[in-house]
Amino acid sequence: MKEVLDELKKASNKSPEDLLNLIYAKHPPKRGQKQSDSCEMKKKLKKALLHYHPDKQDVDADGLKWIVLSEEITVALTHHFERLKEEEKTAAD
Repeated sequence: MKEVLDELKKASNKSPEDLLNLIYAKHPPKRGQKQSDSCEMKKKLKKALLHYHPDKQDVDADGLKWIVLSEEITVALTHHFERLKEEEKTAAD
């Protein structure tokens, strides 16, 4: 699990696109959702947050390991989403 979390952190440190590519390729959502085909990064992140949010996961069906991973994925996605919101706000001012 440590290796998976380290890989997630590395991808998150690069770019939101790298993070999204990693999570959808190596840890696809359990309910068959597909990655957003939107061109806008903010929309892609929002869609991924819905797919991976821990409250949307089923611990009985998916296991505790998946819940922990989805929590970490959500933290990384939220970081990028908030950063994009701040950049947009700053650009608008």
